[in-house]
Amino acid sequence: MSDPFTDPFTVLGGGDAPMHPRPDFARALKQQLLEATAMTTTRPSTVSNLFYFTLPAPDLERSKRFYTQILGWDVAGGSMGGHIASVTPAGGLSPGAGTDDRAAYFTVADVDEAAQRVVALGGTIEADVVSYESGRMVQCRDDQGTAFCLQEPAPGEYTDYAQNPKKASRHGDLFYFSLPVSDGDRGRVFYSALFGWEFGESGDQGGMHAENMITDGGIGAGRPGDHVEFWFQVDNVTLTIEQIESAGGSAEGPMDTPQGPVAACVDDQGVSFGIIQPA
Repeated sequence: MSDPFTDPFTVLGGGDAPMHPRPDFARALKQQLLEATAMTTTRPSTVSNLFYFTLPAPDLERSKRFYTQILGWDVAGGSMGGHIASVTPAGGLSPGAGTDDRAAYFTVADVDEAAQRVVALGGTIEADVVSYESGRMVQCRDDQGTAFCLQEPAPGEYTDYAQNPKKASRHGDLFYFSLPVSDGDRGRVFYSALFGWEFGESGDQGGMHAENMITDGGIGAGRPGDHVEFWFQVDNVTLTIEQIESAGGSAEGPMDTPQGPVAACVDDQGVSFGIIQPA
């Protein structure tokens, strides 16, 4: 008769047995581990809002004509001639940039300290800190490779602007931005620790809204790409699509959402952007 008792040391020599925890338990554990890792990084005392945005303008004059016609932008100013004087939040066109080189600049009190937080959270600093009339800026990537910029406003009018952020309210304003990330849980932890953002529940398309920002935006989980996505407010999405196509661009939609009808668009030089008619 075989021995009914098993030598416990026999189990130790039997190799690792695969474990298959419940999906909900695995997700919760993963989130706890990510948050525990981020606890070593001090969160900022104030919430970061969008300071500035740029859209690429391979040919600046063509871009100026297109967006003046479609979104009513007054593009004139800045050292490179691409500043948009009529948009909220502030933004510009980046002359000669590649079609994917959209950029989002987020306000921080101290750009050097914020850059250290980026590295501590697993992100990277892409270049040296540079100084402009508007303040000090540095280009970064998060721990999943998504590009963004940190902006420390210069004293005076730029600090006043940063401390009084405004939402979109009219045709042509920037209604929403989304930073694409592959892993939504990692994205929540990274941007919460870096910018002090507090996220709601994940939406149907993986988007997570930063609920305590004034300039509306968030992160989009499971989305391809490494540059920010922008949606601009329009008075009439159907009419705007017709104008885009007439000007040499293209559009898909409109598609109904709880926020209002939206359309994914491309300008006449291949730059992608979105439009929304707020509900």
